[in-house]
Amino acid sequence: MYTNKPLTAYHIKWLAMIAMTLDHIAWAFLDYDSVWSESFHFIGRLVAPLMCYFLAVGFYHSHDVDGYLKRLLLFAVISQFAFYAFDIGLYLAVFDFRLQEFIAQGNVMFSLFLALLALKIYKMVLPIWAKVLAILLICPVIEYADYGMAMLLWTFVFYYFYTPDKQRLTPMLITYLLSMPVAYVLIYGFKQTVGLGFMHFGMILTALVIYLDNGKKGGAWGGRYLFYVFYPVHLLVLALIKEFTIV
Repeated sequence: MYTNKPLTAYHIKWLAMIAMTLDHIAWAFLDYDSVWSESFHFIGRLVAPLMCYFLAVGFYHSHDVDGYLKRLLLFAVISQFAFYAFDIGLYLAVFDFRLQEFIAQGNVMFSLFLALLALKIYKMVLPIWAKVLAILLICPVIEYADYGMAMLLWTFVFYYFYTPDKQRLTPMLITYLLSMPVAYVLIYGFKQTVGLGFMHFGMILTALVIYLDNGKKGGAWGGRYLFYVFYPVHLLVLALIKEFTIV
């Protein structure tokens, strides 16, 4: 039974936060072409699709989708300054604030908000053409946020196959793995990204983590807001360290 597997949702969220931190440490402090940087990014690549998995699971079980949407949007707005400061530097973000750069790309919370909105539309009692049109209208908007339409792709893959008893786990993971090249093109186009070239294979780790998920919530420290708060806080801390560190 899958309940004998070792990872609870609480464990997986901590894995995601550690992996995200390693990824951002590499962007902030390490040479793009170093093995350490590539290795950190390899681990970090598991995070975005894993967040989509939790989004799909959360939507499946949620009794208050509108509240879920409001929570994601609130923390997306809260996190945007941290995302901006991490990208351009804390000093410039504070003393040379530029609105056009600030809104040029949304953080991953906006991506999750729009993916959840698309799921809500998908489940609404509407004509199929209205659902398709509404979701298509979301596509160009989500492209302005982190990971873009790949977040829609992963969210719908995980939601389509998810059941609480994990009876469709194998086709879910196979479909997810097959979606990886499509997701890469949606995120980066057909160009090669920076680094040594193997970091994006880290998305395979997401399938392993989901396989080891036992379906239980696990520990409660930090509650549902643990990840929401951690995301902007760790970006601000890294931006602050970077500001006062000569690498």
